[in-house]
Amino acid sequence: MSAQHTNPVFVSDESCTERSLSTLNSPPGNSVKKDVFTIDLKETNKAKEAYDSYDPYLHRKVERPTTNSETLLHLLKGCLGTGILAMPKAFSHSGYLFGSIGTICIGIVCVYCIHLLITAEYELCKRRKTPSLTYPATAEAAFSEGPPFLRKFAPYSV
Repeated sequence: MSAQHTNPVFVSDESCTERSLSTLNSPPGNSVKKDVFTIDLKETNKAKEAYDSYDPYLHRKVERPTTNSETLLHLLKGCLGTGILAMPKAFSHSGYLFGSIGTICIGIVCVYCIHLLITAEYELCKRRKTPSLTYPATAEAAFSEGPPFLRKFAPYSV
């Protein structure tokens, strides 16, 4: 893997030991070798492997998981909801062109926000080694493991 890289400063994960690179910080034509010392990351790699080895999806016990079509319907219900009833009035004020473009843009923002929420929930499940979190539990976990100045709001997020 390290043969593919042409960057002389690159140190691959496989070789986390002392290395000597002749081209690092030496002018062209100069044969002076400089030693490059790297930090032994074996302990860090063990912690990362333990973190990566837990998959919340494998530990979930779901009686009847949702199908793809049910998931699509849940997504439509969550994004559209009762707001679909106001769409004719919104289109009458904005027009067909701007209303269509606005609807597509808002739809993209909604799908992106749902994707962020699911990604955050998955990451928090991996950190806490729990199979799943509800929406309020995800918010509380995000506040409690977030920036220090927001941690005081964790009990109130539920």
